[in-house]
Amino acid sequence: MSQVLLFNVFNGLIVGAFYALMALGLSLILNLSGVINFAHGGFLAVGAYLAYALIPHVGFWGALVIAPSAGIVDNSAMVDNPQGAA
Repeated sequence: MSQVLLFNVFNGLIVGAFYALMALGLSLILNLSGVINFAHGGFLAVGAYLAYALIPHVGFWGALVIAPSAGIVDNSAMVDNPQGAA
């Protein structure tokens, strides 16, 4: 009984921290740019799915390194340097 309670409390703290990070990201983007970025959740979902798909092939720690790296490359390709920009 004690282990189940401890597991649920720890799991709740992790999920709460995840929600807090998402909210902080949205708040930071809104305050800096003045625009609500609806793609924020989409990028988060793509990164989570990529990490989930990579775990069987490269393990947890490999996916933890590769998924954010892919997000950085994706951001630099699509957001920082859009097609046709000088």
